[in-house]
Amino acid sequence: MATPEQVIAKEIDKKMDDFTDRVFQLSQENLTIRHPKLFKDGSMKDVITTDKGTLLKTGRTEKRFLNKSIIYNAPYSSTVEFGSDGTPTNPKELETWVRRKLFKNKPAKDSTVERVARNIAKSLGERGQAQDPFLRPAISTAIKEFNL
Repeated sequence: MATPEQVIAKEIDKKMDDFTDRVFQLSQENLTIRHPKLFKDGSMKDVITTDKGTLLKTGRTEKRFLNKSIIYNAPYSSTVEFGSDGTPTNPKELETWVRRKLFKNKPAKDSTVERVARNIAKSLGERGQAQDPFLRPAISTAIKEFNL
């Protein structure tokens, strides 16, 4: 027979699962719908994102008893969420994105893809990347929905 503490802990764990699932769902939606984007000049504009690539696909939850995590394993997930201040970007990390977004997965010379990725990485290193949060707004919305 479970002790009162075990019953309470089990109920808390279930609520944490529900909250984690909702935050994850909202974060996935934020990657695929219109949402505000904060630009480096401080302005906010609505943008439509249709990310069906690595960032969206690498999202997952890990749920252990009273320990929950939402993980996005794309190498650039933190840069999308928080932006960057001009820290150099590895061009190799951009090559898959360049093929998918700029060449629409059509055949392209490796040297061309590498050159474009290098130029983008150089620009990001010089100017930085504006933040485009998808997880923090999901957390804020879920907090309101769960009355926390």
